[in-house]
Amino acid sequence: MGVRGLSSYISGNAGNFKEYELHNSLLVIDAENYINYCYRSSPLLRHYGGEYMDFTVYVRIFLKLLGKCRITPIFVFDGCHDKEGTKLDTLLRRNMDRIQDLKRFLLHAQAPLDPDTISDVPDILPKLTNTVFVEILRECNIYHVACEREADVHIAELAALLDCPLLSNDSDFYIFRPPNPENYRYIPLNSLSSQCKRAGTRCPSCVAASMDCFSLSCSVFVPGGPSLKRVCPSLLPLLAVLVGNDFMSAIRLPASVQTILNRRSTSGLSFNARRIDALIEWLGGFGDDTTTPLREVLSSYAEEDLKTITNQLTHGVSGYTVNPEDEGLDLAKFLNLKYPISMPHPEPCSPQTSLEVGSGKISGLLEATRSIQRILPQFGESYRRVSPKYVGDGIHCRWPTLLVRQYRNMSCSTALLDCLYVHSGSVLRILFEDLRLPQSVYVVNEHLRQVQYNLLLKLEASLNNTSKLCGLEGSAVVEHKRDCDKMRKFLVPVSPLTFPLNALPSTAFCEMFSHEMHLNLRSDIKPVELQGLIATLILWIRHSQFATNSGSCLNTSPVGLAFTACALVNCARLVPVSKDSTSLERRSAELCEYYITCANAAKSDCFQFTNDGRLSIELVHQLNELQLVFLELKHFVALLDALLVHYTQSTVSSSNIPAPSTQYLAFWPSWFVFPSGRLLYWLSKLFSVIHPSERMNCMVNLWIPRLFCMSDSREQRRLETILHQFQWLVRVVDAQVAYT
Repeated sequence: MGVRGLSSYISGNAGNFKEYELHNSLLVIDAENYINYCYRSSPLLRHYGGEYMDFTVYVRIFLKLLGKCRITPIFVFDGCHDKEGTKLDTLLRRNMDRIQDLKRFLLHAQAPLDPDTISDVPDILPKLTNTVFVEILRECNIYHVACEREADVHIAELAALLDCPLLSNDSDFYIFRPPNPENYRYIPLNSLSSQCKRAGTRCPSCVAASMDCFSLSCSVFVPGGPSLKRVCPSLLPLLAVLVGNDFMSAIRLPASVQTILNRRSTSGLSFNARRIDALIEWLGGFGDDTTTPLREVLSSYAEEDLKTITNQLTHGVSGYTVNPEDEGLDLAKFLNLKYPISMPHPEPCSPQTSLEVGSGKISGLLEATRSIQRILPQFGESYRRVSPKYVGDGIHCRWPTLLVRQYRNMSCSTALLDCLYVHSGSVLRILFEDLRLPQSVYVVNEHLRQVQYNLLLKLEASLNNTSKLCGLEGSAVVEHKRDCDKMRKFLVPVSPLTFPLNALPSTAFCEMFSHEMHLNLRSDIKPVELQGLIATLILWIRHSQFATNSGSCLNTSPVGLAFTACALVNCARLVPVSKDSTSLERRSAELCEYYITCANAAKSDCFQFTNDGRLSIELVHQLNELQLVFLELKHFVALLDALLVHYTQSTVSSSNIPAPSTQYLAFWPSWFVFPSGRLLYWLSKLFSVIHPSERMNCMVNLWIPRLFCMSDSREQRRLETILHQFQWLVRVVDAQVAYT
């Protein structure tokens, strides 16, 4: 992530940091970066599909740590990728690397090894990790918000606006400089202590609140530290682009940089570090002159290439320009946050400094230099506000308020927007999937994605907003996904999808499910979350590459039975305490321990039937299919609700229309339904070696009672309810699958 090699280069000099005590403060956090760091630095297993309940324990520990120090976190998430699609090559390369890592892992896993202790597991984050994290933030009433596009620069903008520190491990944050750079406080995530420290003397705010005073020790980056102090802040974006990042990597360096590099010693520093050092020395020689270094970079290109390279540099540099009154202000307003400091309010520069600069013919080096120069940030008395990054074509432009809120609060899929609002389309990241299958695991929810594309196309057409849809190729959108052992471009046909507007919202909701999903929703199913499980299972059985080939019956499906039983039992345990965060935390921690025992028992029973203990990627593939269907179905319902309310408000003078899905369909939190991938795997593995005719009886008579684990005889009725729900749900699913 970020600028290649810069984190290692900066961290190699202790003078770039100073000790800092984090206490009684707002803290803007790079959410995607934290989630990756949290899951990957924990001992949680990845290759069974995710240990989501265990993950919630780690998240809660962190949130409690912040709360104890009176730190108010604000988690900021990515939206879709940049409009130009400049990250495509990086995303494809990463996914190709994951395919190769997964191939090696699966080959290794065919040896007679215990899958629980297998080594060299690929670094593939489980699919629902972000979703589970957001669910915990909602439960704990923690600020969180998604940007329209990539979040990094907007995290810096929000922190500058709020005059507070920010937390991440992304090296881009070494480059960002807000209008008041002296207040910029970037804390590398890996420097944050995992233990609170009690203050010897309480601060005034803790005295006033009658609380003990705790802080978290960390290191804060010093912008004027030894590594970057030689470079004028206005030239730091150019440094990032020349070094190379996720968006750009092939900018030609001036010959003078190569001269500096050649005379440097090869000992002690990697080539990348020496290259960064040479660029810093070169840029440092220009002081605050931005014209000369730009001209030297551009002069190595032929005149016919100037337009292309100027556009690339303009886009790259603009990604490091911090404008707190741009997206940062929108985020603060959405979260109802007060921003204490007053930012400079000079006149904005001319509209030519937007991302469209250079779209006309560039005939000379001088014009190219000036085009990029206008984008570079200026500081001090010469500070000016660069034109907003999204001028008239923001994704949320003209959208109904409820729909914007659904995307801002992560109820709808921001990743899905890539296909419509990014020139290069989307890249569906590799999961733990069976590479022997030619098609990607994402084929299971392809129709759900396609319907959402069609709904958004209809919305934009109704708003006369179709000029934003830069991702379309004719009447199709672009998805890059696995094809055998390669990443390949696929065109998905799309067309605007019209609602039955003459019906009530709830009726239109049901008609949409009936017509598009071939699912008949019933209002008599209570709780309505059961219908969420039913819909998930039906769509999975219909579209799974494995379930479809194994008889298409839930009552004999090892994965389907294991999933249904675990979901019902876990929800029966957690739902009664879900309104009390403390009780929910305690109960989930207890269940984490108990489910380890259950998984061990299933594993032991499995080995009584077979000596084949090799990892079954077929089962893991199906567990990931279920997660994909469950997640996309939630996103689809949230989108449908927002659009139906919008269209109804257009014809009815009412601003208080309930969500159309309320009486038909809802979803328990993801980690209620998928508590432990390891437990689901070993139950599925066990039931795969039990004769199909015996699977239902074994689940009803042995495993559901074992999973529920009655603490006393008073819980017998609750167990009977679960058993009744389980058998009824299996019958309903199989009946609908057979009917269609």
